[in-house]
Parts: sequence; structure tokens; C-alpha cells
Amino acid sequence: MHYKSVFWVSLTNFRVWTHLGWRDLRAQYARTKLGPWWSATSLAAIVLGSSVAIGLVGNNKALTLTPQLGIGLAIWTLVSVSLNDGSDLFESERGVLLNSTIDELSLVFRLVWRNTLIFVHNLPVVALALLIGGYKPSWHIVLFLPLALLVLPALVFPVAVFARLTLWRRDLKSLLPSLIQVGFFLTPIFWSPPATGPMNIVFNINPIGWFVVLTKEAVLEGHFRWDLFARCIVTVVVSVLLLEILQSNFKQIRKLV
Repeated sequence: MHYKSVFWVSLTNFRVWTHLGWRDLRAQYARTKLGPWWSATSLAAIVLGSSVAIGLVGNNKALTLTPQLGIGLAIWTLVSVSLNDGSDLFESERGVLLNSTIDELSLVFRLVWRNTLIFVHNLPVVALALLIGGYKPSWHIVLFLPLALLVLPALVFPVAVFARLTLWRRDLKSLLPSLIQVGFFLTPIFWSPPATGPMNIVFNINPIGWFVVLTKEAVLEGHFRWDLFARCIVTVVVSVLLLEILQSNFKQIRKLV
């Protein structure tokens, strides 16, 4: 029997999940003036407010941290919103699962694609943060988008797991957002990973932090961390392999919804 990769099969259904993702975005912001740009205004307020607050507390010049915060929060928002949406994915799509032949993983791709579109609308906020923070333009800025979006294939597996877990135990729908919030503080967005100590250990076991630091250092410092890049690639590969290993488990989802 010819083996078919579940990841590849869902990926080739891109016309389906990209169309559904666009439709979700239009429905989510229907009858609003700014549409997805509301997400950008929210991110801008968080970046600006956080930079001013940290500057005042640390007696530093306000807004000097906007470049680091703009990049870090943009990536974190993509990750956290995808995971939070994933905790309700299969339950909210119960009708689709029971009345269509679309595979379960395509729904995960649809969710990640939708949040990627919102991430793209946040790019002007990142550019503004760099400008306000006094970033001197260099060719390294072109690394931002490919490095930031490197997290996408790694996101598919945890989003699928979150969606699967909440079908197994409904109580997890309330617990998972709290765990994601804890992850926010353990990710080097407001802080830089030290060379030694407990926070260095936290950084080394936090894959999201690898993507954030890799992108920030490459863009802002012109320092490309090949060790972090290797970790990110391994994370992507492991995520895809785990999807393949657990594909039989995901096929049981229709029996649970």
C-alpha cells in the first residue's frame, strides 16, 4: 500500500484552506471600517505602551525598545493567537467535519493561514516600531519576513494537538490559554536570554524563544545565529514527523465531535 504523507496531502489542498481562511477573515471583520487593521492598532498600542512603561521603570529613554518589542510581539501574537484558536478548532468546526470530506489537518492549515494574513497586516506596526526606535536601515531587514514565517510549519503540530486535547478533555479549553500566557513571560520578548543561569535554561527549552531571538538578532544586530537557525529547522522537522506519527490519532477526531 502506497504511503501518503498526511502533511503533504493537506498542503496540496491549499486551494481549499486558503479560500476558507480568506472567508474566515472577511467574516470576522464584517461590517467594520478597519477590518484586519484593528489587529494592527492593537499591536501598536501594546508595543508603544510596553516600551514607554519599560523605559520609565528602567530610567531609559522611552521608545528605545520599540524595535525589539515590535519584532518579538508580532511573532508572539501569531503564535499565541493560533494556539488559542486551536483550543476550540475542532469543536467549532463540528459541522464541517461531519458534513464534508475535508481532512482534519486542512482545518489546522486554514487556521494558521488566517492568522498569517493578520500577521501580514501587522507588518506596518513592525516597520513603525523600527523607525521610532531609531533603527538604521540595512539589508538585514529583508531577513525579517522569512525568519518570522519560519515558525509557521512548526505551528501546525501544536495547534493540532491543542485542538485534539480539548476534544478529549473539555476542561483543557480553560486551562490552555493560561499556559499560553505563562509561555509569554518565559519567551524572550521583554528580556534577553543571559549566557548562564536559570533564564538561560528556560530559553534553551523554549522553541518559540529560538524563533524570536533568531529574528531579532538577525534584523537588529546583523548577527545571524546559525545555532538557533539549526534548532528552528530541527523543530520544524520534528513537528512534521510527529504529525505523521500521530496521523491515525487525528483520523479519530470525527468520532469525538
